[in-house]
Amino acid sequence: MSVAKSKRGQSGMKFIDNARELEVYTIQRVAHFPKRYTFLISEKIAEMAVEIYENVVKANSFSNVLDDHQYLSRLHHFRDALSTCNALVAQLQLADSVFGIPYHYLEKWIELIDTEEKVLIGIMRRDSEIRKEQKT
Repeated sequence: MSVAKSKRGQSGMKFIDNARELEVYTIQRVAHFPKRYTFLISEKIAEMAVEIYENVVKANSFSNVLDDHQYLSRLHHFRDALSTCNALVAQLQLADSVFGIPYHYLEKWIELIDTEEKVLIGIMRRDSEIRKEQKT
């Protein structure tokens, strides 16, 4: 959705860049997890990071739309990405409990997830406001 310059916040592509950074970092980190947990934990964590990225890319494909169906599709993908962020945190907590993740890696991971969640919430809020303005 196009937005007047005076109403713009963060860069429109920041949520995609953040999701990509989270995906890359996750894949790099799970490659160092103990091999015996590959199928139980590592793959799930990597798949979640990929899913977050895929959902924000899908949502972005509806960025310049005006009809209700496409707006709801965009919102659905953002919500899926947001809920997967929450599930990813839970899986990281599990991994940390089972075999331990060094604190500095876990801290960076949580920071990336938190940033993505905040940006997604901001975009959904902004889209909702724009949608209300269009309807009036």
